[in-house]
This record gives sequence, C-alpha cells and structure tokens, in this order.
Amino acid sequence: TQTTLASLLTELQAKADLAETQPISLPTLGTSTRTQVADTITEGVLLAANTSRLAAEIYNDSTDYLLIGLGTTVVSSTNYTARLFPNGYYEVPERFTGQIRGFWNTDLGTGGARITELTA
Repeated sequence: TQTTLASLLTELQAKADLAETQPISLPTLGTSTRTQVADTITEGVLLAANTSRLAAEIYNDSTDYLLIGLGTTVVSSTNYTARLFPNGYYEVPERFTGQIRGFWNTDLGTGGARITELTA
C-alpha cells in the first residue's frame, strides 16, 4: 500500500542519513621498514611476527622461485601459501601480524626477497 511504501522510504532515508554522519576510522600507516633476505634453499623466517604490522609486501628479485608461508609452520614444496616466481610480488593479507617463512628452489646467490613492512 501507499502508506507502507511511504514508511519504508522514511526508514530508508533515516538509515542513509545516519550512514552519512558516522565517521570511519582508518589506521594511519606511519612507518615503513625495508629489509632484504638473501636467496637460500634453507627454510627460515623472512619476516618476524609483529603485532604492530598493518601490511607487508614481498618482492622476489632472485632468478628462481620463492615459496612463502604465513605462520610458524615450516614451509615445504608441498606446504606453502604462495609461490613467487622471479620478479614476483606478494601482498601479505592486511593486518596479518604473524611470522612469514620461506625458501628458494635453488640457492643461486643472485638476489633475494625485498620486504617492506608497514606499521602504525
């Protein structure tokens, strides 16, 4: 009916007005820390856990692929999060604060992982 439609429109307008006045608080990315880990076939920590981390990026500038894993579980050729091919780039899921581990398929000594960590 027309009365029901009018009340529905009034309710929707009130919700829209409320949504426009509610501030959204986003974290400020205050610090950027860059590190590099040389390519190696030995599995290990690429980036330590950090409760202040808001984001992180990993770039593989080696000539072989890098297997990475999120968390403390040892990375292997059958248990990993992502495979970064040469010149590959990986964005760590936003607000993941845990350890990041990895290793390269071969130890060529031709590069490594260039890691940028963003914190508040």
